[in-house]
Amino acid sequence: MEPISTRQASNLTIAALANKIPNLIGGSADLTVSNLTKSDTQKIFNRKNPLGTYIYFGVREHTMVASLTGMSLHGGIIPYGGTFLIFTDYCRPAIRLASIMKQQIIYVMTHDSIGLGEDGPTHQPIEQLASLRAIPNLNVFRPADPIETLECWEVALNQNKPSIISLTRQNIPTIRNDDLSKNLSKQGAYILSETKKGKRDLTILATGSEVSIAIKAKEILEKKGVKVVVVSMPCWEIFDKKSEKYKENMLGPLNIRIAIEAASKFGWSKYLKNDKCILGMENFGASAPSEDLFNHFGLNAKELADLGSKIILKKK
Repeated sequence: MEPISTRQASNLTIAALANKIPNLIGGSADLTVSNLTKSDTQKIFNRKNPLGTYIYFGVREHTMVASLTGMSLHGGIIPYGGTFLIFTDYCRPAIRLASIMKQQIIYVMTHDSIGLGEDGPTHQPIEQLASLRAIPNLNVFRPADPIETLECWEVALNQNKPSIISLTRQNIPTIRNDDLSKNLSKQGAYILSETKKGKRDLTILATGSEVSIAIKAKEILEKKGVKVVVVSMPCWEIFDKKSEKYKENMLGPLNIRIAIEAASKFGWSKYLKNDKCILGMENFGASAPSEDLFNHFGLNAKELADLGSKIILKKK
């Protein structure tokens, strides 16, 4: 499968759902063509067509989320709405209230990292994921590929609480090509790539677009004889509620864990020995092509493999 963005994968999911769930009503805050939140079959809701299932909210992020909350409270509707992840700052009070009331709402938040590219630091989320993960009763999903995107939508549709699905603008590879019979994302985190044999030397944790970087780092390290497990963590909130035994089996010993996420490092300390065990963002982004930015900020397979090598040497 050719690389596609997870926002495109989400659009394909919405198209399938809209044909099956007549009470799925969505919209976007003036970013429909960027968020890809509308399917071709959805009709616009307006005074001439009150039966439409898609709403153009305009540049009104807070109003959009407040309206979605009202729809959910009314009942009989599964509402969703989209904007850029950076603009969750504009609608945070409404997201917080929906979380307090445990309303089933799906927030489709695209352009979720420096990977959005040339729009630059004003539009590149850094601290947003960490601050959203701090909100109780809110699931924050960050899928790694089209398969995880579909799975995260399925989980969100079966939650009695709001969910954020954080999606890429840039194209990323499809990682999951087998074992599609189970929804692995509903575990919150799972072993995506196991060691070929023997006990693991290193665990790499990652979310979203950085999972593919973790896979490449594993390939580099395995050529050096290092046994690596890659764990995809699409939803911390679900994973944190798993049994201690499950979490230990996924993550392995504390002193062999490293992580990568193109966002603030804040919050990762609960999974890692210290903040030197993660590659993340420590400043605002910049305006440049996606790949150049990931290399500039040291978020690439070589840097991650080097970090893994250092951790292994310290363990010895």
